[in-house]
Amino acid sequence: MRVRVYKNLHKNCYSVRAMEGSMKGLVIAHCDNIVLKDAKYIVSQKGRERVLRERTKNVHAFVEGHIVSMVTIGKSGFDFPLHTQLPFEDSIEVTYNPYKFSSFVYKRNQNPIEHSNYAVLNDKGIHIPYRVL
Repeated sequence: MRVRVYKNLHKNCYSVRAMEGSMKGLVIAHCDNIVLKDAKYIVSQKGRERVLRERTKNVHAFVEGHIVSMVTIGKSGFDFPLHTQLPFEDSIEVTYNPYKFSSFVYKRNQNPIEHSNYAVLNDKGIHIPYRVL
């Protein structure tokens, strides 16, 4: 299922919004960890402009992709087929800050990113794994 995922600052988790099917447009889950395939990094420029103008946060940046695996709030254990539990030396970190960037960027060099094969979103942030197990 194709979804859009965003950081929910009020609940300190990720919110997952369906982008297809009967639940399209609705938040279908809140999770601590999610792995997406064919990830696209999306920033609504109008939403970003509103943040800059009003100096208040709003939901305007997403990672969109197909769910590979997810651990919802309150569940324990991991069934991720990707390299997600080990330290992230084997990944590239992605970040977004509306006050500094107009798009998601690679944290190490601040170059923009639009797409990746996989994205791992968890309490350590957003990471692109180098290798898939």
